[in-house]
Amino acid sequence: MRRRFNEEVLSSLDMTAILIFLNRTCFNGLYRENAKGYFNVPFGRYANPTICNEEIIYADSELLNRYDEQILNSDFKETAKAIDKKELNFFYFDPPYRPLSETSSFNSYVKEDFNDDSQRDLADFCRHLNILENVKWMLSNSDCSVKNPADTFKIEYKIAC
Repeated sequence: MRRRFNEEVLSSLDMTAILIFLNRTCFNGLYRENAKGYFNVPFGRYANPTICNEEIIYADSELLNRYDEQILNSDFKETAKAIDKKELNFFYFDPPYRPLSETSSFNSYVKEDFNDDSQRDLADFCRHLNILENVKWMLSNSDCSVKNPADTFKIEYKIAC
């Protein structure tokens, strides 16, 4: 499935189905790419994983359609193009987390690095969103000061946002 996902030209439906399968069977549900842009998360250790909960997928689909919601998967800067000035907008950003230590460098989930400069760019973008009346946002990230009290990046980042 990983080979098909990475190498074959697939319909969006097949691509989605295989991504759900890979996500449900890979290690901790991660999504990560190698330098070639290929999905490369190793298999998880699941005896009998639930690949698809049909009832939840249909319920989610019904809600998204009822409220005409969009899910974007793009560079955070691209989300600004989706802002509807007449409606309330909500954005959830889930960037690659800052590494908690030298050995946990999970800031490269895709072939392009998401380094501290990228984190600062995202903070600047969120600061811009703060001045828009019809936009709310939420961001997840790691807190490196838990492992290293001298790492004040989160504090700087929080102040920036």
